[in-house]
Parts: sequence; structure tokens; C-alpha cells
Amino acid sequence: MRLACHFFAIILLTLPGVATALEPEVQAAKDEGMRLYGLGISGEIIPYLEPAAEAGDMEAMYYLGGASASSYGPDRGGHGMVSPGR
Repeated sequence: MRLACHFFAIILLTLPGVATALEPEVQAAKDEGMRLYGLGISGEIIPYLEPAAEAGDMEAMYYLGGASASSYGPDRGGHGMVSPGR
């Protein structure tokens, strides 16, 4: 029983690392998107980060969401956030 618990714990600890491994092309695109974000060119990162976000990369999802929100905000001609009552 103790061995089974250790085995189960090892599997749970290694699964996140396996699930977040990106293909080399997707990782390269993500790296380029992150480089552009670091330079303040967030409007151009969307096509670079989308493949990584679709593959389940949480960091890409975070920055992609931030770039999407800033490019569609009320001061950028978009709709911005709408409260539930409207």
C-alpha cells in the first residue's frame, strides 16, 4: 500500500511537466512573442503566443489574455468590460 501511494505521488508530480512540454516550433514562437512583449510591442504577440496557449501553456495564456484585453479596451476602439446589468 505504501509503495502504491509513493508511485501515485510520483505520477502526480511528473504529469504537469509532461503536459506543458511544447513542440520546438511552438516554443520558438512563444519565445519570440515573449521577446516582443518585453520590448513593449504587445499588439504583435498574439500570433506568436496563440499556438502555445492552445497547447495549454499557462504563461502564454496569461500574456495573450493581457494583450487581447489591452488591444480591445475602451480607449482602443473596442467594447471594453461591460457590467452584467447592461
